[in-house]
Amino acid sequence: MHILNIIQCTNLGGMERSNFLRMKYYRLQGHRVRLISLHPIGAGAPLYEEAHMPVMGCDYQGKFGLISHHKLRKLVKSYPADVIFVTGPSISSCLAASAQRVPRILCVHYHHGFTLAQRLKWKAFYAYFSKTFVKITFCSDFIRSEAESIYPPLEQKSVTLKNIFEIPPESEIKKKSEARGKLGLPLKVPIIGNAGWFINRKRFDLLLIIASFMIKEIPDLHVAIAGGGECESMLKQLAQDLGLKDRVHWLGWLMDLSDFYKSIDVLVFNSDFEALGRTPVEAMAYGVPVVASVSYGGIKEALRNNESGFLIEEHDVMQLVGYTSTLLHDDNLRREMGNSGRKWVEKNLSSEIIGEQLDRLLQNCFE
Repeated sequence: MHILNIIQCTNLGGMERSNFLRMKYYRLQGHRVRLISLHPIGAGAPLYEEAHMPVMGCDYQGKFGLISHHKLRKLVKSYPADVIFVTGPSISSCLAASAQRVPRILCVHYHHGFTLAQRLKWKAFYAYFSKTFVKITFCSDFIRSEAESIYPPLEQKSVTLKNIFEIPPESEIKKKSEARGKLGLPLKVPIIGNAGWFINRKRFDLLLIIASFMIKEIPDLHVAIAGGGECESMLKQLAQDLGLKDRVHWLGWLMDLSDFYKSIDVLVFNSDFEALGRTPVEAMAYGVPVVASVSYGGIKEALRNNESGFLIEEHDVMQLVGYTSTLLHDDNLRREMGNSGRKWVEKNLSSEIIGEQLDRLLQNCFE
């Protein structure tokens, strides 16, 4: 089967990684996968190349990409497909997908906002575009329920399709010293960390504030942070102001995060809102316990409080400090929670489990 996937970009964020693994699964099942990116080819392009999935980039221009829409539509028409996936609800990509009369699937990874104006825009979007897709998938029950409450008729086509997570072998996740050596991290100190986009709602500032309190109790504590974004200079200045300049290791965007997860003892994840949150679940797959505060989102569908880590809704710094400190001081608890999280991901979100759902999704398109 020929699968065409219209994506937002080929960067290394959570949505992009999740989409890559979904398409990689289809590729490994023998389907021919091609991708079109709304934006120029980004840092994740080598992943697609290695997986033998050609990707063509566009130059996204104008409001909703309408200036560059003609080129996008022309590209869509030039790649014969049996089914089209649109990852990310962009108006331009949804319109362009209609260039071919084949089944189309929309994949949503976004939170819908809080204001009445935001919800009305989403209602109009779903009311119009739901007619053009045979299925609309959501990465969590939380975000699916939110969408259905905005536009109830969506229930006829909506389905929760969780993201795929690769489960590393047990022998690999124990190679902490080797992984730290590759990343230039100190070998025999406690390390906490996080990875992702440096944007306001991801609250990387809280990780630094938590570390500034903990370092008084654990003097040899270090922090590893992977990723990048618009808040990078502000965060680096904050680290310096908090006296953490020599304790924070800025790793940048990593093509492969495996060494990052092997290196840290605890993942500290904070966010104002998340559809689900790839980083904490990926950490769980590597046996890393998670301390998280998420004000609004679906993370509780994966991260079970007091089992695979600690999860609170409020960004209570001292409570987060207490949980992180407890894990760093108790090797057995850290190991038990890490193992619990790893087993849960393996049982619920591995390629074998989600792969069955992906196969069913394709089958349903032609019934």
